[in-house]
Amino acid sequence: MSIDGSLPVDWADRCRRQLDAGKPAEAFLTFVQGVDPETSGKAPRRLLRLIRPLALKKPERLQKHALLPAAIREHAGIAARDTTFREYGRLTQPVLLMAGKEVRSTGAGRAAPRIHEILPGSELKLYPKLDHFGPETSPAAVAPALADFFLKAPAGLRSHETVDLDRT
Repeated sequence: MSIDGSLPVDWADRCRRQLDAGKPAEAFLTFVQGVDPETSGKAPRRLLRLIRPLALKKPERLQKHALLPAAIREHAGIAARDTTFREYGRLTQPVLLMAGKEVRSTGAGRAAPRIHEILPGSELKLYPKLDHFGPETSPAAVAPALADFFLKAPAGLRSHETVDLDRT
């Protein structure tokens, strides 16, 4: 979710051109720097090139490269709704928001408390020791909150109810 430009997308065209040129590793660096300009965006590319193989083993790197086209589309869709975030206040279903240690340091992180203020039935769970990949790397840390939320949620929500904001 992007609120008032909190999720930048100015990197997307460059990333797409790099993918089209057969340079997925460079496109991935463009993505990493672009989506988080306040942290990884400040790191020199040459440093990120050195860190990348240590942080991501080859199978994971290849998977992330393959997911880049979808990530570009996803971020474009989020950016297109950037100024419409107040519409989420119309939701009546309970919503669980989770944020990690970037809740104060990045635009995307700061979006969670802002949307929590707008959503009448939302819960905000903060995980100051986890990053964006917390649910993937530390599932046991977030599982209790998810279980609690879904066990007390109305039956319709537990059956994967989808709310289309464009139709409400």
